[in-house]
Amino acid sequence: MIVPDTALLAEFRAVRRCEWCKRELRHPAHPHHIFARGLGSGHRVDIRCNLIALGGPWDCNCHGEVHDGPLRSPHLEQL
Repeated sequence: MIVPDTALLAEFRAVRRCEWCKRELRHPAHPHHIFARGLGSGHRVDIRCNLIALGGPWDCNCHGEVHDGPLRSPHLEQL
């Protein structure tokens, strides 16, 4: 199931501070899907509670680090 919301993704890209490390971003943020993306069958659910704005490779690279595994989303820390 794919539930795209291009307007919501654009809103997350417009964020100018990484939601993980709180650093100011010089480039558009990278929307990161907390659940469902990449779990097979092309799942991607673009809803506010499933997204977090993270810095990309030209800023803090938190988005890359989340995909490499060492960081956990702040939303998951509450579970």
